[in-house]
Amino acid sequence: MVVHVSNREAMEEIRRARQRGLKIFGETCPQYLVLTENNLEGLNMEGAKYVCSPPPRDADSQEACWQGLQQEVFSVFSSDHCPFRYDDPQGKLTPKGSTSFRWVPNGIPGVGARLPILFSEGVMKGRIDINRFVALTSTNHAKTYGLYPRKGTIAVSADADIAIWDPHRRQTLTQGSVPAGGGMTP
Repeated sequence: MVVHVSNREAMEEIRRARQRGLKIFGETCPQYLVLTENNLEGLNMEGAKYVCSPPPRDADSQEACWQGLQQEVFSVFSSDHCPFRYDDPQGKLTPKGSTSFRWVPNGIPGVGARLPILFSEGVMKGRIDINRFVALTSTNHAKTYGLYPRKGTIAVSADADIAIWDPHRRQTLTQGSVPAGGGMTP
């Protein structure tokens, strides 16, 4: 599993490995679909909110990640959840972190934003269809980790892990609406 893929070059390596017959899986995360390196440039350490590894890249890399989801370079879509609160002295702006980016704790919250971001920016904007959404967030995870067909499908004798999703519900992701949000979302 090649995780946290954030650029075209890494995606090409996954493709080449598959062409050589290797069984390899790719994964990307919400931040690489909605953030770019420009988010790291916020004034007064505002950019510290988006420090993660690898960092958000340029707009071309962001578009490449969307293409990777469409073209099945990525098998799964994960959260990379690592919630350091921005406004907490033990979070992003530790005494050292408030003076230099190299001391800013590395990671951003993602678990609560993962599905809403992929749905609103992917399905609703026509970048992926609903079947690909389900594959990236459920079915392929179950297959990758050896849980399929007990998990990841709606079938006789499978676990009934079902989510009801209202595609027309509008919601703004806020600190209060996202579990373990770290005070912000990607």
